[in-house]
Amino acid sequence: MRTPRVGYNVQTALDAEHCLILHHEVTQDSDDRKQLEPMAKAAKEHLQQDELTVAADAAYSNGKQFQVCDDGSITAYVPPNRSINSSGEEKVFFDRTLFAYDASQDRYQCPAGKWLTLKQTSKGDRIYQAAVSDCASCPLKAQCNEAKRRYVSRHAHEEAFERMERRMQAHPEMMVSRRSSWSIRSATLNNGYLATRASCCDSLRVREPKWLWR
Repeated sequence: MRTPRVGYNVQTALDAEHCLILHHEVTQDSDDRKQLEPMAKAAKEHLQQDELTVAADAAYSNGKQFQVCDDGSITAYVPPNRSINSSGEEKVFFDRTLFAYDASQDRYQCPAGKWLTLKQTSKGDRIYQAAVSDCASCPLKAQCNEAKRRYVSRHAHEEAFERMERRMQAHPEMMVSRRSSWSIRSATLNNGYLATRASCCDSLRVREPKWLWR
């Protein structure tokens, strides 16, 4: 009988200016989507600062986390991870960013100028649909979808995603700085500062990384 293996996710917050590790945490989450705010908040408390700027890769993309960071005076720089509307590996339809949102009427306008109205809500997300008649006669349909009508979703924290997109466009250098800082950190650890860690154990407490400084 094969013994079940338990996986762990090690999170690390690094001071980019001094390349020092401020905080680390071990979780059992399978990905990083819920780790942005907890790690940033812990680093902020360690530094005893009222405001903090952090950068992370796209694996941390999460609208709710973006919003909580904004509310907590944490300015985050994370590439928003958005899916592309596609029905296969080669054929790609109009991306949702080509649909303009009309906040006053709570609706979207498609590239052909037709309107998508609210169909339903689900856990805060909102789904909009075009009229079947509009899609049937649309000259751009082949570029938009293969169904009878087009749907567009709006995330529960869409505004937080949009703020992040604008922030990343305005400051692309933040990701360059992040990569540089983590390259130095990785080289330091690979030269022997990090002790080997057990791949599997019985408790989260035992799995904590043990830092050995020479």
